[in-house]
Amino acid sequence: MTDDIDRANATAQFTNDLAIRQHLIDHALPPQWVIDGIVECLDCGIDIPSDRLGALPNCVRCIDCQFTHEIRKKQ
Repeated sequence: MTDDIDRANATAQFTNDLAIRQHLIDHALPPQWVIDGIVECLDCGIDIPSDRLGALPNCVRCIDCQFTHEIRKKQ
């Protein structure tokens, strides 16, 4: 009986570890592309406006690409 409980606990712990690892991967910020002090959008390569960077210093996409990224993520 104890072996069954130990296996169930080990399976639950493994599943939790996988979920945490996947969450960290999904929410990790990719490096910003900075060229001559200008941050470029990760997807399209255009310059991210300074107003957007002022509001979200760690953003990696322009507003249009971020919108598209969020729509795709919901599907």
